[in-house]
Amino acid sequence: MAELISSFAGVRIRNPLIVSSSSLTGTMSGLRKAADNGAGAVVLKSLFEEQISHGVNQELARLDSNAHTEASDYLKQMGMHVGGKEYLDLLTEAKNTLEIPVFASINCIGLNWWSEFSAQLENAGADGLELNIGLLPRNPAETSAAIEEKIFGIVDLVRSKTKLPITVKLGAAFTNIAAVCAGLASRDVKGIVLFNRFYQLDINLDSLQLQPGVVFSNPQDYYLSLRWISLLHCEFVLDFAAATGIHDAQAALRCILAGAPAVLICSTVYKNGYGVIRRMLDEMEAWMKGKGYSAISEFKGLLCQQESETPAAYERLQYIKALTGIN
Repeated sequence: MAELISSFAGVRIRNPLIVSSSSLTGTMSGLRKAADNGAGAVVLKSLFEEQISHGVNQELARLDSNAHTEASDYLKQMGMHVGGKEYLDLLTEAKNTLEIPVFASINCIGLNWWSEFSAQLENAGADGLELNIGLLPRNPAETSAAIEEKIFGIVDLVRSKTKLPITVKLGAAFTNIAAVCAGLASRDVKGIVLFNRFYQLDINLDSLQLQPGVVFSNPQDYYLSLRWISLLHCEFVLDFAAATGIHDAQAALRCILAGAPAVLICSTVYKNGYGVIRRMLDEMEAWMKGKGYSAISEFKGLLCQQESETPAAYERLQYIKALTGIN
């Protein structure tokens, strides 16, 4: 019988399919459905700084205009300890109810929020902590190195506040993604998720208002993750999980062959329901049996660049094919 057990960021998971941070994992109902349909782990819907601070701002608005200034400072400090209570309650209930690992996820702006809330998530029982870092580099005076240092600073601060396994969910827009991963690896990050899919912006031509762009990923979107995981898998002592565009068992298996011990799924669950998790697992197990593999570890990373007899193909594949017609 094929064994699907794997691990991500040092956390044992019963199979490589992790339901990623989204509305799918924002309620106990959704979390139960994910677990009941076979998910190896779940990542709670990201908690945004705006959610934490919202409750504080409401209390500040209720303060009398003549209230002592220390009252305002007190509420702001308390926000770091009691802010996001619903999120902490959901995490606690999930840990008490589910038999699979539960990763928390946060997305903040101010450094204080990153660090202080991380400690609360550890106390609430999270198995790991995903830092959902999305910085919009729109300042022409800010260098790429400065942006990367901001990311490293966030990780350093969070690491000083928690012993949880830290994973970082990155976007693909870096000058040198390998250098960023090296910086994260040196900071005791246990896992990197490649890649984050940020919300897209569009314009409604009738109302002349902003509107969301395409919400869901396409099945072809996993190619970028596949290539970079195949390149980086053997470079660092940490795990690279694939995200964005994994809609079926075949894409998941390809990412594992490239070196990913886990794949994060989201859009396919929205489109096909939670039952797609079980179908993907059944198809993965059938493929493993057909190939004679009894465990994920037997083929994970089998087709990464370092294991290849033609490593240049991983970097210059399209260029070479265009020039020579090599298949």
